[in-house]
Amino acid sequence: MIAEGSLERIALFVLGIFLITAFVMLLSFIIVGFFLNKFNKLLYGKGDACAWIPLAQVYLLGKLAFNRTVGWILLGLKIIVNYSGFRVNNSLFISSGMVTLIELVVFTYAVVKYNKIKRGEISKEEAAYQSDQYSFGKINPISEVNYSNQTPKKYCPSCGSPTIENGAFCQNCGKQL
Repeated sequence: MIAEGSLERIALFVLGIFLITAFVMLLSFIIVGFFLNKFNKLLYGKGDACAWIPLAQVYLLGKLAFNRTVGWILLGLKIIVNYSGFRVNNSLFISSGMVTLIELVVFTYAVVKYNKIKRGEISKEEAAYQSDQYSFGKINPISEVNYSNQTPKKYCPSCGSPTIENGAFCQNCGKQL
């Protein structure tokens, strides 16, 4: 026989555990959101709304830490494991805990990368290029060449950007001069 009042204590204990877990999850979501927003501001000069959307946070974390491909892979893993119920031999192929561990490792790497940028060990431009390198044509390889040591003498008739003296092609649009 259950002692009088023990069911209430058990219910209060379970409710307390639930409330503590919800608080920790909300707090971690907010901390990660602030970090990702700050990291995106450092690399691109503005915050990103993805930092405040739960699944988009996972993509942004992978993108900022490594590149867009890693962001999509992390997002895909999170969706498949947590929302699809994908099972092999009646158990999760990759458990939700494994995905969380992977996210924690990527988050740790993102913090290390952020600190290296702040200390000047990696330039913002190099870190942003790494984050965008698999963006399917968003990076123009011509723009990566350093032309700063040469003074422009003429302008491209096609796009109007400054060109290098005696240059055969525009370094912005690639048209022949």
